[in-house]
Amino acid sequence: MRFKVTILAGFFTIVFIATSVVFSASEINLPKELINPGDIYYPVKRGWEKVVLNFHFGNKAKRDYYNGLSKVRLSELKSIAEGNLLDQFETGSQRFSFTVGKLVEFANLENNQEFNENLASDFLSYEKILEDLKSKVKTDSSFLMLLDHNINTLKLLSDRISK
Repeated sequence: MRFKVTILAGFFTIVFIATSVVFSASEINLPKELINPGDIYYPVKRGWEKVVLNFHFGNKAKRDYYNGLSKVRLSELKSIAEGNLLDQFETGSQRFSFTVGKLVEFANLENNQEFNENLASDFLSYEKILEDLKSKVKTDSSFLMLLDHNINTLKLLSDRISK
């Protein structure tokens, strides 16, 4: 029994390390994700993120968690577009929109003016990254519309951020 617990703890440690943030050199610090949509361990990573979320108490802690997670989701969307993983595009786009929506919800509850101004600035950077991704999609299809939807979502949410 102890051996199983040790194996399980080791597995979750590896998943945690794999989801940790390794910053790349871009306009904003996008994490370089080791586990991306389409990978066999991605459901485990998502499950771990949900477990970790339950240990963040209070609006500020959840806001900060969703702030980091929004960068992770954008990095995943970038990975999907660059890898032309069309089967992952729709769900990746939905996850990104949901995450930034929750981020704005908690940011407005916390109502920290400095954070909200930085968030609006980050959203402008996100829009630029999404525009760049549109040129990397190798097909002219509804997948481009999903990126447009993400851009429009960011614009809508930018207007809803308390200032």
